[in-house]
Amino acid sequence: MRVEQFKKLDYYHIEIDSRCGFFDWASDKGQIAGMFETMEKMQSFWSVWDGNEVILIYGLIELWPGVADISLFYSVDFFKHYRFLCKHLKYVFSCTTTLYSRLQMYCLKDPRFLRFGQFFGFEVEGVLRKYGKNGEDYYILSWIKED
Repeated sequence: MRVEQFKKLDYYHIEIDSRCGFFDWASDKGQIAGMFETMEKMQSFWSVWDGNEVILIYGLIELWPGVADISLFYSVDFFKHYRFLCKHLKYVFSCTTTLYSRLQMYCLKDPRFLRFGQFFGFEVEGVLRKYGKNGEDYYILSWIKED
């Protein structure tokens, strides 16, 4: 396994799992290409490779000083590497928490994704009703730095 700075062409090496919500807000190829171009320019996104396959693209978008959105686009093979990826992301989040007082992410209202967020110390802040493209509910999860 290796972790590299995200490049827009990494998208061609990942089969994104439909449950991660990516296709809910990136519905056409032009929109997807533009989004990945922006992610590459931001230099705050990373790709986790297993051989010639990307199994996770992750990063953060700073909304304003001290607050950031976390994005995770995982492959259909993500859960085959779950232990390694959780350990890696735990390290990444621990480094990130020195820079931010609030981190937030959105996930499908599904117990597996809720447990995943809770593993990293995120708590449910609310439910985004009918947030998904097909009317699915999502959780908004947040991590708040204790004073």
